[in-house]
Amino acid sequence: MITSTHIHVGPKFIPFLSYQAKTVQAKSIFKRPLDLLFVLYLCFAAVFSFLRVLGQITHIGSSVHSRTPYIYRIPSSVRPVVYLLNLLLLIVPQVMAWKFVYYPNYFANVVSNQESSTNGQLKKKQR
Repeated sequence: MITSTHIHVGPKFIPFLSYQAKTVQAKSIFKRPLDLLFVLYLCFAAVFSFLRVLGQITHIGSSVHSRTPYIYRIPSSVRPVVYLLNLLLLIVPQVMAWKFVYYPNYFANVVSNQESSTNGQLKKKQR
């Protein structure tokens, strides 16, 4: 038995069948140009993010180093705030990515065939 799932995005339903995804993904990545561009973009984004984190770490390290001129140092009274903000910039995107992967219903309402009608419209709940 093949089951399909409708993803509710705004007023439209997007039908998605698992066997269709498997057949498309069985092709070589070079025969799927949009997927190839997406992979290249993700590789570029990963390298850019890594280099940006390195730049942030060296900037913070140099601004608290004892040999840095006083005018360029972070004042000791605001160091905890700077550390907290940088820690949040490190953790919050990771938590959001985890939530996107493991709880997709929070962001896109997934409706199964039993809950949708034959024409793809959501059945109105009876009160």
